[in-house]
Formats: sequence, C-alpha cells, structure tokens
Amino acid sequence: MMNAGRAGLAALFAGLLAIPGAAVRADEGEAPLPAETVQASEAPLWSLRVPADGAVAYRGIASFDGVGAEVGNVPYPAPNAAVLLVALITHGIVIESSRSRQRSAREEAADAILQPYRAVLEGYRYDELMRLGIGKMAIAGGKQCVAPADGHPEGTWLVDSMPVFSLTQDQRALVLDNAIAVHAPGVPAESGYRNVVRAVSQAMAGDDPVSFWTMDEGRRLKEVSAALLAESLDAALDDMRVRPQADEVPYKTFRYREGGVDKVERAQPVGEYCQRVVMRTLRGGLMIVPAGPGASGAEAEQGCQRASFSVAAQ
Repeated sequence: MMNAGRAGLAALFAGLLAIPGAAVRADEGEAPLPAETVQASEAPLWSLRVPADGAVAYRGIASFDGVGAEVGNVPYPAPNAAVLLVALITHGIVIESSRSRQRSAREEAADAILQPYRAVLEGYRYDELMRLGIGKMAIAGGKQCVAPADGHPEGTWLVDSMPVFSLTQDQRALVLDNAIAVHAPGVPAESGYRNVVRAVSQAMAGDDPVSFWTMDEGRRLKEVSAALLAESLDAALDDMRVRPQADEVPYKTFRYREGGVDKVERAQPVGEYCQRVVMRTLRGGLMIVPAGPGASGAEAEQGCQRASFSVAAQ
C-alpha cells in the first residue's frame, strides 16, 4: 500500500476510535450490499458493517529502528537566548522533516514485498473479507453483513471494523490491526465499546511463501486474513463482556514469533485456545499471538476452533 494510503488509513483508525458513533459511509448513490445471514435467525443479533474503501488494505511491515539517528546535534552560535530558541525550533523542524522522509522511504521499501501478490490483493474486497470472516466467528447468535451506508439495524448489535493487514518481511506471517467499535441495540452510539486488536497469524510452513499465499487464486491468503478478522472481532466482543472484572489480573512478559522474528510484549493474560494467546497490552489494546515456548495450552488439534461464547443482548 502506498504512503498516501497509509495516511488515509491512519485517519480512518483515529476517526473510528475517537469520534463517538463514527461509521464508514459509502459514496452517495452506491448500491447497497445484500445482507447475508450466516447463522439462521429471524432477527440477527450481530450486524457487521462493511467498510466503504473497496480493496482490503495490505502493507509490508517496516522497521523504524534508527530513524532520525543520523540527524545529530548541531551546534548553533547563539548571541542571546532569543536567537538560541529560534535555532532550536528550526533544528527541531529539520529533524522532524528528516525523520518523516526516512519513514516514508522505509514504508515504500517495506511495501515492495507485496509486488508478487498484487493480482490477488487488488481483487480482494472488503465485502468478501467480511463475509468470509463473519462465518468463522465464535460469538453466538445470528450474524449478517450490512452495507456501508446502512444505519443501525433495529434489535442488533452493530459492529464497525477497519481491518488493515501487514505481511512480515520474511513473508511467513500476516499481522492484522483492526480498529473496532461496537454499538449495543437501543444505546446511543457515543457510549459504544472501542478498541484496537492486533492478531498475528501462525508462521507458514515451507520455503516458497509466494506460492503458499497465492495458489488457488490466493485462497490461503484470503482464508488466513478472514480467520484473523474473526479472531479480532471475537476478542473485542469477549473483552467488552469481561473487561470490568479483568483489571486486577497481573501483567507478565509474553514471548512469541511474528513470522521468523522473536517478539516480546508485556501484557495481561486474557485466555488461550488452539495454541493462540490473547493478551491486553499496557496501552489497553488487545493482541492475539501464536503461543510461545512454555505456553500452557495443548497442541492445537486439526481444525481447532475457539469455543462459542455469548454476550447478553440488552
């Protein structure tokens, strides 16, 4: 995804989480998407609103270690305090501009790994992702996708979601960052639950990631993306249910793998399933990662899925 797209996504994330009741809207005149009920129900309990952006957002994971390091301290002759203040402000602007250029260059370089996947990614739309993902969710109750311009369907919980996917530089794993807002039926939108969930996929097996992700018209890439989406939505809905009782859980250090890279996170444990660990970070967001060495969970069985759970309707 190009740099301009990154800026737009950042704005969408901020808007979805910061603006009470924010929702992604379609352009005027756009035909509504047909609602698809995944679980039989006369009145679906969950309505997942499809983003209006079209193609699903993917990017390469960039490292920003050392950004700005080469812009060192510059001695400024200063005959008085006022001149020194101006010099320091000017130097700060120069440093920030340099850092911005470095970040943009690294983001562009990181996105280059997506080139072999362009044919698949350009044809993968949010409506397809949402419909695949909603069918994989563990939350109990009827579920449907609704059009970007639709309001809050009566009697349902409305979920707004803005998922952005990243491919690790070794191309062995996908990482999802999903900004989620949940609006209960009959409750003002500004009082809804909001959070950002990060979900890291298991690392792929084999030595040919391009073939792994793109075979059968990108079937694995689409399925893993949809599974991460479902996990993130389930994690947020479960957190909405249990968060008031979770504040006293002590933090611990988690070690996990992001593709072939070792990662460490200080967080509160939330749960485990299928060799997956759910945690709440120091920043309050949720993470779902592969279980690291020493995890208490048993090895995942073939086709292992998270147990179904419920959120009581209001």
